[in-house]
Amino acid sequence: MQTATPTLFAHIHLAPGASVTLPVDPGMELGLYVTDGHIVGGPGRALGAEALAVLSPGEQVSVTATRDGPASVALLGGEPAEGPILFSGPFVMDTPERLAQAKHDFASGKMGRLDGVPF
Repeated sequence: MQTATPTLFAHIHLAPGASVTLPVDPGMELGLYVTDGHIVGGPGRALGAEALAVLSPGEQVSVTATRDGPASVALLGGEPAEGPILFSGPFVMDTPERLAQAKHDFASGKMGRLDGVPF
């Protein structure tokens, strides 16, 4: 799939107590999403399953699983967003018109079906 701007996605699996450091583009906005287990980042900050952390800019990202079990983490990012960011349900767009179009496209079946979404 081609994207309009460069993106980053890495799925990281760590054994209990294991660490990894990855080089990243310092110009990207990055986030970590913990899908399973617990990790420690920064100065002793712990994150558990289903937690999201927005990272500060830098040239590398380090992730460490806590010693109590393995961890699975998604590292994702891309170019910094410019302008407004609008949220509605599962949709994220930059203008009210695009948000309305996304809802319409979903309701008409252009995006398939997503259980539990009422529109």
